[in-house]
Amino acid sequence: GKNTYERIKSHIDRADLNVNIICIVTKLNQVCIEDFVEEWSKSKIRSMGFGFYTPIFGKKDNDEIWLNFEERDLVLDRLIKLKQKYPKFINSSMQFFNSFKSDRCKVITERCRRDFAPFNGMCFSTTMRRKFPCVIGENAECEKCGCGGSVISDTISRGDYSAVLQHLKAAVHL
Repeated sequence: GKNTYERIKSHIDRADLNVNIICIVTKLNQVCIEDFVEEWSKSKIRSMGFGFYTPIFGKKDNDEIWLNFEERDLVLDRLIKLKQKYPKFINSSMQFFNSFKSDRCKVITERCRRDFAPFNGMCFSTTMRRKFPCVIGENAECEKCGCGGSVISDTISRGDYSAVLQHLKAAVHL
């Protein structure tokens, strides 16, 4: 709603809050990622992570929101530079970013659908309806997935626990 961003900014530095931001990158907001990171890095939030918009079958504005793989690769290059500039603030690891690259992500999302979806944690909609097969729901265009869950589940399924620990450590600043 109106003034939501300003209201959030005015309360975010309260001592009783422990905030981490997850930014879902789209065609609409990718133009200001650098400014967004710089602005929030000056606040008292703990960290910021990133994912990408996943299109939903039947949603009319998918093409206006979803970054195609070539566009996503360019944004990932920018995010990697930001990670180098803000290594403690950005909690997404380099491996996490690289897993979203177009030459890797399709294999990861296929593994997610095949191997991880049946074991996915319980996810619910705002109306408390169980969501399958993942946090996005049954109408997600999995082959265009930008959800960090697919990357994390792939890392776990390959037994690369050091990468998972690296991501968790970055998220909690250990």
